[in-house]
Amino acid sequence: MKKLFLIASAALLLAACGGNSQKTTGGNNGEKSGGKTTEATAGGSVSDTNVGTINHDEYVAGTEASVTITGIPQSVDDFKALQQQIDGEPQGAVALEIIACEVYHQQCKSDGQDCLTLCNVKNNVNCQLQRLKDLFNEKDEYYARPYQMAAFMKGASADNGYNPSKPYTIEVNVDKNAPYEMSDEYGAKLINLQVVSHGHDAGSQRVTVVKPNGSDYFMVCNCPGIYSQVKKIAPGQTFNGL
Repeated sequence: MKKLFLIASAALLLAACGGNSQKTTGGNNGEKSGGKTTEATAGGSVSDTNVGTINHDEYVAGTEASVTITGIPQSVDDFKALQQQIDGEPQGAVALEIIACEVYHQQCKSDGQDCLTLCNVKNNVNCQLQRLKDLFNEKDEYYARPYQMAAFMKGASADNGYNPSKPYTIEVNVDKNAPYEMSDEYGAKLINLQVVSHGHDAGSQRVTVVKPNGSDYFMVCNCPGIYSQVKKIAPGQTFNGL
């Protein structure tokens, strides 16, 4: 199994398509908003230094967070190991959605679907699959966007071929225009986030996550912006892959 070195950090800062293993200060009880740094090797030991996190219960508009990884999981088991490290926090769920889509792109489609199933609520999986199939269909030069997921990573832009800085960083913030909502379906609050996009004119796309009652992990329940086409790569530029 390919090992991944992971750093997850957070700092103060639904059109519906259809759990918490780390030590935290202000995690589920949401007492603090600040920054969090987690270092881990997938399948290995974890060193966790907590400096705060996105508030799980109280809406603090604009709170920023990020997740940084050095590579894309090469198997479903790799993805599960990564999920155990970062999916106790809302930003981890957003990052895993983007990573699962890239697994769908790089690996066999069944592995990608399995990864999407792991990080999404049930009714938010099938609706993504056809769009992803189209986005990653290299025979369709007009529609295909092989760099779609790279556009959500720091340092990427159409002008540089959507080649992000390494290690890969995904940045999110609490939606300033969409307070948390209580969901009777999941018995938990829906947290509306914006993930920074370097390929959409708006500059970000909404992703809604929820930690269903009884779940250890946050799950994505709405994310149409993730598979909404990014701008085409600039002329003369080459996407080098993730």
